[in-house]
Amino acid sequence: MTKVIRYSLGLMFVFFITMSFFMIFIPDAILVLPGSSWTIEQMAEWRLRTLLPAFYLTICYFIYRYFSGRNPTSTIWPILIIIFFFMMTQIISLFNNYFSWIQFLSLLITIIVFLLLREAHNRRKNEIFNKPL
Repeated sequence: MTKVIRYSLGLMFVFFITMSFFMIFIPDAILVLPGSSWTIEQMAEWRLRTLLPAFYLTICYFIYRYFSGRNPTSTIWPILIIIFFFMMTQIISLFNNYFSWIQFLSLLITIIVFLLLREAHNRRKNEIFNKPL
């Protein structure tokens, strides 16, 4: 399972760094997800209803954690929270947005990534708390 987690995190890193560079330097290249048959406007609305709320909810969560005096329990925790809120906004978007197979595929991938990150977080947390002094 450790190899699966490491491989998945490596793939996520490559995907997110590639998407970040495309969005910064060549945004026209990824206006619409390939194979989704959505228009640019539909894709913009999907991003508006899923990515931005997930981003804002994550910020609110960590501000709350700061005021409550709690720190993340592992380095994976912030990534897990971002994916969790993205998963929640995708589920809500299924009922408020255009229906397409790409939404279900994206949600399925997000759920799998969430479960892998949860396992990675639990393992890292156990390493931290069970470390001999």
